[in-house]
Formats: sequence, structure tokens, C-alpha cells
Amino acid sequence: MKIKIFPHIKRIFTSSPLVLAYKTLLFLVMTTFFLFSLIVALFPQQEKFSQSLWSMLQHPDQAETHVALGNFFLAQGAQMLAKQEFSLAPALANGPGKEQVLGAAAEGLRHADGESKLLETDLADWQKIISEKPDYRDGYIQAAFLAYRLKNLDAARMYIDKALLLDPNFETAKTLQKYISQ
Repeated sequence: MKIKIFPHIKRIFTSSPLVLAYKTLLFLVMTTFFLFSLIVALFPQQEKFSQSLWSMLQHPDQAETHVALGNFFLAQGAQMLAKQEFSLAPALANGPGKEQVLGAAAEGLRHADGESKLLETDLADWQKIISEKPDYRDGYIQAAFLAYRLKNLDAARMYIDKALLLDPNFETAKTLQKYISQ
């Protein structure tokens, strides 16, 4: 038999709502922390870009900052911006470490040029595939994407139009068409 210590005091509410509120709050805090950690882990490029851009704004006359920004642009697939930054670096290089800066800029330019040559080769391969199989809509999408990356917007629009002729409800083609037309 259970003995009541204070029989004259009645319980107004039990502790279960407080425990439930505590567990819910703990779950929400842990979920928020996990999602924040996941977002930070998935998008570190924004921080690198911010650091490179801030460095560029603080020291626009240093070649190293142009090389760092060029490397970031190259990693993001923006060959034209990377080439611009790499071509600015040699003009600003002076003093000790000039050879390193010149070497890094030349390597970056070679990499950017090599990437565009690789894109051109891939585009030629996809053009061959769609010439052999003219009803292959995904081939037109790949060709449009590669033409867009090579800054050939007219060809990209043509490939998108052909893909939409084959499948007017193809959402990927519609999305790419909106993106290219911007």
C-alpha cells in the first residue's frame, strides 16, 4: 500500500506534460543543430568565396589574391572569370615569390583552357550521338548544357528547342530553357 506523505494537498497536474515539453524542446534543439551542421558541411564554397572576395577588396594590388579568386572561379566552373583573374595576376606580381605567382597563374590558365577543350570534346561527342539518334532527348539536353558552359547560347537554345520538340512536357528542358534565357 502506498502511503501519501501530504494527503491534504491534491495534485493539480502531473509531471508528464513537463517531461513531454522537455523532450520536444530537446528534439527541436538537436534537430536544428544537426541541420545547421549539415548546411555548413555542404556549402563550404560560400565561405571560401567570401574569404577570397574580402581578401581581394582589402588587397586589390596583390597577385596572390587574384590567383586565389581565379582558383575559386575555376573550381566553380566559371572559366571566363577564372581566366580574367589569372591574367591579372602576372601584371601585379612583383617582389619575392614572383615566380610562384607567375607559375600559379600560368597553371590556372592552362587548366581553364584545358577545361574548355574538354567541354568542346564532350560537346562533339554528344553532337555525334544525337546525329546518330535524333530522337534522343537527353542527348539534346547534354549538348545544350555543354554549349551553355562554352558560352554558345544560340546553340544551347537550339538544342533545348529540339529537346522540347521531342518531349514538350520535359521539366528539365523547361528549367534549362528558363536558365539559359536569363
